[in-house]
Amino acid sequence: MYNRISTYLIIILCLVSNISNSQKPQSGESEFDFFMNKGEVYFQNGDYLRAKNVFDYCAKMSHPLRAFALKKKETAINLYLLKETANRKFAEGNDFEERNILRQILAVNPLDKYSKDRLNTNQNESEKPVITFKPTTTNTQKPTPSKIVISKPNHENEEKIEMEKHLAEAKKAIKDGDTKRARTQLRILQIAGYKPNDIKNLVAVVNKIEEEGKPKPPPNGLDELKKQYNKLLTEAKRGFKQENYSLAKRKYLEAQKVGYGNKKAVDDKVNQIVIIERYLQDIQKIKNNSSLEEDLFSLYSKVLAKNSDANKLRKEYFDLIADKLSIVNTYDESGCLRKQKLVSKLQEIDKTRFEGNPDYSRVIKDCESCNYNKFAFSEKLIVADRTLQAGNYTLAIDFLNEAKSQLETIMCFKDAEKVKFNNDIDTKLTNINNLLANGKCRSESERIVVLLDSLIFNKQFEEVKEISAKIDTNCLLNPYKIKLKDVLKSSKWGLNDIARKKILDSADRSRKLSYNYDECSLILKAKLFCNTKSDSIDIDAKFKNGECNCVMYKQNCPEIRNGKMVICKDTSTKFKVLFEPTLGLSGWNKYDLSSYNDIKATNFNFVATTKIPNIGLRVNTYNYKKIIDFRYEFAYSSKNIEINSGANSSNQINLNQFKNQLDIKLHTLPKCPPNLRYFLFSGINTTIAKANLQKPIVEQQKLIDNIFNNTFWGGYSVGLGIEKSNHKPFLKGFSFEVYYSRNGIIYDKTQKLLKSPFKSDVLNSFVGVKVGIYIF
Repeated sequence: MYNRISTYLIIILCLVSNISNSQKPQSGESEFDFFMNKGEVYFQNGDYLRAKNVFDYCAKMSHPLRAFALKKKETAINLYLLKETANRKFAEGNDFEERNILRQILAVNPLDKYSKDRLNTNQNESEKPVITFKPTTTNTQKPTPSKIVISKPNHENEEKIEMEKHLAEAKKAIKDGDTKRARTQLRILQIAGYKPNDIKNLVAVVNKIEEEGKPKPPPNGLDELKKQYNKLLTEAKRGFKQENYSLAKRKYLEAQKVGYGNKKAVDDKVNQIVIIERYLQDIQKIKNNSSLEEDLFSLYSKVLAKNSDANKLRKEYFDLIADKLSIVNTYDESGCLRKQKLVSKLQEIDKTRFEGNPDYSRVIKDCESCNYNKFAFSEKLIVADRTLQAGNYTLAIDFLNEAKSQLETIMCFKDAEKVKFNNDIDTKLTNINNLLANGKCRSESERIVVLLDSLIFNKQFEEVKEISAKIDTNCLLNPYKIKLKDVLKSSKWGLNDIARKKILDSADRSRKLSYNYDECSLILKAKLFCNTKSDSIDIDAKFKNGECNCVMYKQNCPEIRNGKMVICKDTSTKFKVLFEPTLGLSGWNKYDLSSYNDIKATNFNFVATTKIPNIGLRVNTYNYKKIIDFRYEFAYSSKNIEINSGANSSNQINLNQFKNQLDIKLHTLPKCPPNLRYFLFSGINTTIAKANLQKPIVEQQKLIDNIFNNTFWGGYSVGLGIEKSNHKPFLKGFSFEVYYSRNGIIYDKTQKLLKSPFKSDVLNSFVGVKVGIYIF
């Protein structure tokens, strides 16, 4: 039954193909679209083998959608293989896998009616198993089926049989002279790829029959056809030359229908006109799109290549390039490159018109001239700079003025570049004019420098000082500036030598008369006129046995003491650091535990003590010129303190304290000779304490830990004192002070909590005294 249905379907398809445009697609439908639709019909009906052949035929065409046809071909092949696998599973009796494969096919092609029906019934009527009985005996009794053999239809044989039917139909049509029916059958065989060599030979036979079957004109009508054909060709060529492509195409098509002449040549002309029309449409689409300028130029060139007589289009293309050339006003590198490119295109489009207008060729010459002038301008600036460096100012001005006037005529530079070059030239001209204006000043100043040098040689130092005031150093060049500096230095040293000699002579006379005051003052004054360190050493060596005691202290503070003159002069640095060991004693120590909750509950208290010794080391800043100094001290103290926790509960703790303190000190300025200085100080401190009970009592130890061992203390100190310094090698002075300090707990290590020392539960306040010695 399947074979019958298949045969009927093939006959119907052939009839439909004959009735419809099986030879060629309908007007408005391309050959590619026609066969793609045919392949889709096969694909939707589940005939994947035929669909594959049709899609393969479409993929070989030159069409933008050929890649889509190739993809459809691959899909048809995959579905065909799945369908064959489903048939094999059916033959093996594996219904479950067969259904899974059919579902995979429907997932890709839901319109596959064959697979859909087969999935629903699990056994399509067209593929029912063929049951054969093998008898167990050869007698005439009723056969007993001993084995059932299930086989599936052979699709390849059916395909071959069907193709042979088409081939036989084609041969019969050729024999009958029905070329249209023959071409339909042969087209089906070509798409299926069946016996390509045989089909090719049959197609050649059909072509030959059609050529021989064309009605031959009567002898007397041949000239008429030729005349009609030539007339149409002439009108078509005239329309093509006049760029009336629609008329030309119509005339060429009419010439085809005459049945005379070279059909292939006419077909080529029609195809050429179609391509030109498509190019012209593209030109109109992108004509106003500046970003597609290169594509537009290419389309114009392609049309002119296909129709060299298209003078209207040539003029339009030429005018378009000329308009674009006219708006390029810059002559920089990019502008000239564009001008050169557009001019080349003008020359390529219409050489006669290009040569008839000298303005076009002048554009290139202008660019070349502009680039040459640009190079010449740069060279002129370089020469001007070299001339300026050589000191030839007048020639440098000439070069710069020429460059400035030339700059106005050069079009290669952008406006910003012109402004920059103008500013640079103006700046150089201004500098040169200033130098020329100061030339007289320079020459006069140089003459004075030479004169001063001769005065130094003659030791006329006073005249040098007086004449040098007339020199304007701004007029001098560097060599003369250095020379003037040396002359003035020599003059100053010479005057110092004269002044120092006069003062030392006076000191000698004072020394002889035992006027110590005058002698010391003169020696100090003479040192102010020392040019070198050796001069100062010579003075010290000459007057070392005098009565002058120069102490390292404040500068120029003379004072008469015991009938002798003491000159104090600070020749050291203004700032020193002094180290000071200290020894102190604090008394009236009082620990206020009234706010401590745990102590309230236990009636615990310290017994006040008046003697807690401490030792420490200070680092002092010592400034002779200022009244403010700073100091840092690290101190250590140790004391046994008695505690009272009610009757019969007395105990002692050993309290060790490590203290850091930073002070700011205000003091009076020193006097000469060295005497006492008074000072006030204020500072902050931090204390780390370690306390141990003499008698281990748990409750007391817990309180001691909470007060001392698990806390940091901090507070402030204020005080006043006196100090005195001297200049012995290792003993620099001493200090004495009285102070008051108040401290509290600032950090609880157990609770990890910062506290204010003035709001502490435990407070300690005391008064102390301290003595220190400045050692180095």
